[in-house]
Amino acid sequence: MGDNGPYFIQKISTKEILGADGGWYSIATILGNPKVLCKFETQHTARIRGKQLGKEKTQVLNQKTIKSRLGYADSVWEKILKEMKVGLVLDKDKKKATANSELPTDDSAPEELPGKLSAEPGSVCASETAIKASLETPIISETMDILEQLAGLALRWQNAKDAYSGNLRKLEEAIMDELHFVEFMELDTRRAYRSYKRLHDLRIQRRQLKNEQIVMDTASAALKMEPAALYTGVQRALNSLQGLKTRKYAPRVVWPAEDDSINP
Repeated sequence: MGDNGPYFIQKISTKEILGADGGWYSIATILGNPKVLCKFETQHTARIRGKQLGKEKTQVLNQKTIKSRLGYADSVWEKILKEMKVGLVLDKDKKKATANSELPTDDSAPEELPGKLSAEPGSVCASETAIKASLETPIISETMDILEQLAGLALRWQNAKDAYSGNLRKLEEAIMDELHFVEFMELDTRRAYRSYKRLHDLRIQRRQLKNEQIVMDTASAALKMEPAALYTGVQRALNSLQGLKTRKYAPRVVWPAEDDSINP
């Protein structure tokens, strides 16, 4: 794969990422199950897949962008990448891209009709256009964005807390090594300045680490939730709000738009 690959497809309207099952997933949902993502080996195959999605406006993101939003360490991210499915491969003989998993193509995807009948007997699904219009308010979009950011932040808080003791110990041991270096060695001006600079940088890193803990502890106290509980709560809220994208209605008498050409 390329220097910035693999690549991923994002739906511009909702900022959701394409999954291996053809569904769209928010960053918060992906944090709980990153293997659900669909990766593409090249930008070219990702763009071809994006065009196959028809009316959906999409953009291609590189792995660096996705990884930074999820906040995973390099070693963890590499393991996750190995378990992701490749969405599209390029047939070099035919010079043509072909699907390599369960992802639906335009030929297999059913055409969406406004107010189409639901699989649930006696109910009707809202069209995607109607659902999108009903969710386009500043309060909804800003709240959803904040919830997704909060879920990601809570996960990074937890990772930082888990790594705190080990990281602090490494810094303090490095500081101790530098102090012994100054004690044991006879330093000229140039070497003394370099030692001072190393010591100064280590102390700044130590202070940053401790300040991070203060900020996270203060925020957790204000929210009255530890990072793990905060992530779980926000994730539960986001999962619940996904129901807004699949609204159904059970007609009280009869559904008026029997003719699919009539828009509700």
